[in-house]
Amino acid sequence: MRALELIRTYARKVRVGERIVPKEEINEANLKDISFAWFDFKNITSVEPVEDMGALESLRIIDLKFCALKQIPSFVFESQATFLNLKNNYLTHISDDIGKLSGLQYLNASYNNIMSVSSCLPHTLEYLSLSRNNLQELDTELAHLHKLQILQLSYNRLELFPSSIAILTKLHKLNVSNNKLTQLADIKALQELKILYANHNKLREVDESVYELKKLVHLYLGCNELTKIDEKIARLTKLQNLDVSSNLIETLPAEISELRLNVFNA
Repeated sequence: MRALELIRTYARKVRVGERIVPKEEINEANLKDISFAWFDFKNITSVEPVEDMGALESLRIIDLKFCALKQIPSFVFESQATFLNLKNNYLTHISDDIGKLSGLQYLNASYNNIMSVSSCLPHTLEYLSLSRNNLQELDTELAHLHKLQILQLSYNRLELFPSSIAILTKLHKLNVSNNKLTQLADIKALQELKILYANHNKLREVDESVYELKKLVHLYLGCNELTKIDEKIARLTKLQNLDVSSNLIETLPAEISELRLNVFNA
């Protein structure tokens, strides 16, 4: 398959530079100016390899949401994508080929049935969503993602907190809600963290390292099995939203009153 055939046959929307254009207007001359393509592969069992992916030299944004994909088309791994959306498909894993996308910054693979993730995820990633999948464990697969700022792992089946998260020091937002976690790891190194979702788990205590996250603004711990909140919570001087509702907490420390909370659910 040629690149022009790929675009004319399967593209829903195409952007040439900053302008969305009808795919019928795409020709050999302006292929190299395509920056965004949203594809429709529904009811397509497989997509032929593209012989001349180099013709799409400016293609950086590839949108494959709602395509009923069981595997990622091979042409994706030959692209120069920085943004890849795989949301709402039928993927069961992310293969090692993802490592070929050496400049990938954004990867959304939520709403699939992913059970395993390659350890070859590009180290350039800044955003990674694996929410609403079937992950039971993660660990070293994430350890090298030192540029990651947002990590979404909600609605999986994780029982152990992935220890490698504790070294991702650029994280601004971490969502591990709606899993089966009984404890968090020592995450005091995450000093850039502003948002932590750990609600709807089986947490029995708050790891003391959470109270060391000085930039934390939003902390969601509702619907767990917590029996207490430590007085050290007063150290979180930037905290604005705190949810500890639906736990087993009988009394809260007076130090909570020292916080300037906009929203407090208990």
